[in-house]
Amino acid sequence: MTDAIAVPTSREQLWGLLAEAAEIEHHLMCCYLYAAFSLKEGTDEDLSDAELAAVRRWRAEIFAVAIEEMGHLATVCNILSSLGAPAHLDHQNFPVSAGYHPAGVVVKLTPFNPQTLAHFIYLERPGDADVADGAGFEPARHYVRDSQMDRLMTVTTEYRTVGRLYESINLGLAGLAATLGESRLFAGDPAHQLGADVGGLPGLKVVRCLVTARAAIDAIVRQGEGAEATEARSHYQRFLSIREEYDRLLVARPGFRPARMSAHNPVMRRPPTPEGKLWITEEPAASLLDLGNALYNHCLLPLARLRRRRRGDAARPRAREHRPDAPAVADRLQARHPARQPGAAAGDRRPQLRDPPIRGGAAVRHRERGPVARAHRGDGPLQRVHRRGSPGPRRPDAGDAAWAGARRNAP
Repeated sequence: MTDAIAVPTSREQLWGLLAEAAEIEHHLMCCYLYAAFSLKEGTDEDLSDAELAAVRRWRAEIFAVAIEEMGHLATVCNILSSLGAPAHLDHQNFPVSAGYHPAGVVVKLTPFNPQTLAHFIYLERPGDADVADGAGFEPARHYVRDSQMDRLMTVTTEYRTVGRLYESINLGLAGLAATLGESRLFAGDPAHQLGADVGGLPGLKVVRCLVTARAAIDAIVRQGEGAEATEARSHYQRFLSIREEYDRLLVARPGFRPARMSAHNPVMRRPPTPEGKLWITEEPAASLLDLGNALYNHCLLPLARLRRRRRGDAARPRAREHRPDAPAVADRLQARHPARQPGAAAGDRRPQLRDPPIRGGAAVRHRERGPVARAHRGDGPLQRVHRRGSPGPRRPDAGDAAWAGARRNAP
């Protein structure tokens, strides 16, 4: 594989690389959350007290990494806004198809297990680390993307690690600042960016010039992808620590299984290419999946709206004030409601996690329709779950609280 670094020579090419960086951060965040939600939560799930304590630590650590990935996504969007480009909140459907990233960057939803953990370590590895990817994460096909930035429009580029992608972005920022001048390059309205006071993410800062843009990128690289191997709290080192403790517990009890047997790549709609995907059709899992998607879309709406505000507008609310309780839906779906894989033998039932959300752009473009709007009419997916799938009376639970939160926060 080539080691050439692509250096963007136009504003559009730089925007393209930043959009890909935003999608990678978004994709990794979803993968980490999916794995965290698959972890068991009690000693009644074949865990000892010591094992449960370890699993709870891992869950908290993975959640913390995912929150930092949210911060990386917000930071990349701030850089885009500083350059006069719109924030990029879209992501691809899971599993991400070949071509959206280099062949070595495989993105799909899998539960927590040794292979998934090895894959996380591989994705977060420093550039000089010799790390093997997890079994089952081999690319579907091998290809090399062009790294020549000799066109007017954006082109895809090749990079071995995510840190290498940010190196290309850094070089592009420096080169364009030198040729265009910083005032022309950083022409965006700072009011379109999110700071820590609004986003609720530590370290999130407004980008105004080359120095602040490069400092923001350096913070991303040091915290996660591409960080030096000695960076104690990097994502790479944190996943390594989880694996070391996991290995010790497996030696002590070979039957130790910290996660539920959850689906690989669950999808809500009939997949045109079904290989490697699990289409969720049974109730009430399918409706809970729908609800999870709706809540995630609802999380994206205030972010898009906050970034469209102009200088002098009324004070912006904190983004976290709009966050519905989507984790409650994810926990309820995976822990309580099994679903049968279409075409599987009778009795082959596995608990399923929530489906990946539909693309963020779709959420923004169609914000007046769909499940969130139906919440006002009392005809949301959670109500339909119990009309179709649950016999007799029931008690309120976490899923009800999540849907009530969506109703309170619906625009």
